Amino acid sequence: MIRFSTFVLLLTALATSLSAPAFDVTGQILGVSRSGHGWILLHEDIKPKNFACGLNLLSDCRSGDIIRARGLSRPGKHGDIFLATNIVRIGKRPAPQPLEITGGQIHDRELLHKCVRVRGVISAVKRDDTNRAWNQITLRTPTGKICAVMQDDAYPFADLTGLTDADVTLYGYVSRFGAMLQFLGHELNLFDEGGIAIHRKAAGDPFDAPPLNGKNTLHRRRVEGIAVAADRHRLYLTTPDSDFFPVQTENPATIPVGARITAVGYPQPDLLGTQLTDALIRIGPPASNAVIRAESVGPETLFRDARGVEMANYRYYGRLISLRGHVLNTPDNIRHTRWLQLSCGQREIPIDVSRFRDPCDPAVFSGCRIEVTGYCLARFERDASSSWIPTFKGFTLVPRYESDITVLSRPPWWTATRLFCVISALLVLLAAILVWNQVLRAMSERRGASLAQEKIEHVKTQLKIEERTRLAVELHDSLSQTLTGIALQVDSAATANAGGNAAVGRFLATTRQMLTSCRKELQCCLWDLRSRTFEEKNLNEAILRAIGPQSGRAKIAIRFDVPRERLSESTAEAILRMVRELVSNAVRHGGATEIRIAGECRDGTIRFSVRDNGDGFDPATAPGPLQGHFGLRGIRERLTRFGGTLEVESRRGSGAKVTATLKMKNEWTT
Repeated sequence: MIRFSTFVLLLTALATSLSAPAFDVTGQILGVSRSGHGWILLHEDIKPKNFACGLNLLSDCRSGDIIRARGLSRPGKHGDIFLATNIVRIGKRPAPQPLEITGGQIHDRELLHKCVRVRGVISAVKRDDTNRAWNQITLRTPTGKICAVMQDDAYPFADLTGLTDADVTLYGYVSRFGAMLQFLGHELNLFDEGGIAIHRKAAGDPFDAPPLNGKNTLHRRRVEGIAVAADRHRLYLTTPDSDFFPVQTENPATIPVGARITAVGYPQPDLLGTQLTDALIRIGPPASNAVIRAESVGPETLFRDARGVEMANYRYYGRLISLRGHVLNTPDNIRHTRWLQLSCGQREIPIDVSRFRDPCDPAVFSGCRIEVTGYCLARFERDASSSWIPTFKGFTLVPRYESDITVLSRPPWWTATRLFCVISALLVLLAAILVWNQVLRAMSERRGASLAQEKIEHVKTQLKIEERTRLAVELHDSLSQTLTGIALQVDSAATANAGGNAAVGRFLATTRQMLTSCRKELQCCLWDLRSRTFEEKNLNEAILRAIGPQSGRAKIAIRFDVPRERLSESTAEAILRMVRELVSNAVRHGGATEIRIAGECRDGTIRFSVRDNGDGFDPATAPGPLQGHFGLRGIRERLTRFGGTLEVESRRGSGAKVTATLKMKNEWTT
């Protein structure tokens, strides 16, 4: 079954077959990678080349095999990439004679893909962090370190761990390595067979290594001393030969200060002395508590010599000193970085508190003035422009115990930040008060204007009432008395014509009926003028007031769901007069004892009805204006002005229901 990686390669080869040239080469395999989709390094007569292929094609391939490879090629970032689709094994022969190099020569570009051999001491063995099928070893040579890689199936990890501190010669070819598509250097890929030649095995117990005697050596050496401090990467000892000796080991922060330590590692010279790297630690019983007094120094003392010249004063390296300053970073930042950033005058000195359980004690927070006792270290970094020259970056203090950090004073409560917050809050409150005052002023002005308008309306209403009352008195004293006199004259004429001309009698009766209607209408007008019907804000109350003189003893039920404030004066007056006329007819002509009045407004139309339980009448034969009855005729004329209609439902003995509809033209709609 073809693996997915091979399938991908075949698709890639097919996609590039139109533009990519084919190749057919024969050569010897120098190395095989079975990670991913598979790589082989093939040595030809001209130069070695990398070939990508499916894992199934590499199942029988080993270093030293002679093969014939065919496939397609395409350009890549670092040269042509060869995609092998067919590999045929022809034979096998020893690998080419390797070049003998030193550790410092491996980074020479001319050695890329060349077979080499190098002698040294294996100082570290570990698995590859990104691919567990590969192992890595570090080879120490007199001229530098080399990183060598090999596949676990050819060199099992368990076997490699036993070679630590062994004197060996490594055979392989030089290749590039990097991370995130970035070139980082060259490494040595070991041949699958015969890649390691052992000259001297390591001692059975690593702690049997000879003591460090100051001579340059590639093998392990033993150092004994007392632990005085530790940071993230190193343990610091006092030894019989040195007051401050760094040891690079795993988890140095877990080693208690004051314990007797036996360290076995590889001597590594640095700018300020010698240190042990890749060290193994054996912890013995604690030593007697010897009192070491710390020297109190100022920050400028670390950066000036005895003459006051600006420079790094290295004589304080490895000495126990005390510094005073203010903490700059916050508790959260301290918990995350495991550093205290101490401000000492114009200088900032980091304090490494990574070995402490909780470096973010609430007592040590931003703004506190503290005193720190610890060992002084120098920090160096390689300059980007010239990588072989380390650059001094400053001093670091490593406390021994948590008690080495003492709080001298706490920051005042009135910090600049809090003062700014209080002032900001007061300004916001002042702005809110000013805005609220403006809002209150606007509200009071609107309320005052509303009250003034209400007072004006009240005065207008009073003036209207007074004017109506005066007009009602005048009409009553003049027109009403005149109509009464005319009615008496008509009655006298009718009496004089008794038994006379019948036609004259009918005319006199009609005249009498018309005078009665005029007097009734005049009485209603006088009632309206004297009452506050048209000023009533509730339309139900206004109707009740309007029909008061006409309803007699009839029981009235009103449900008029039309807001009065949305109606104009003319519309409200028309509705009230029509309802009053209908109620008057129901009581006077029909003898009704119960009357129901209802109204609503919907879609720009007002619809109301008046229903009674009176005697009823025949709408087709009902008397009209010729007989002196103007009620229904007057209602229809009023409705005509509003584009409305009138419907009458009645029959004798069953009461009556009159429904009116008004079209709202210039007024509100629902």
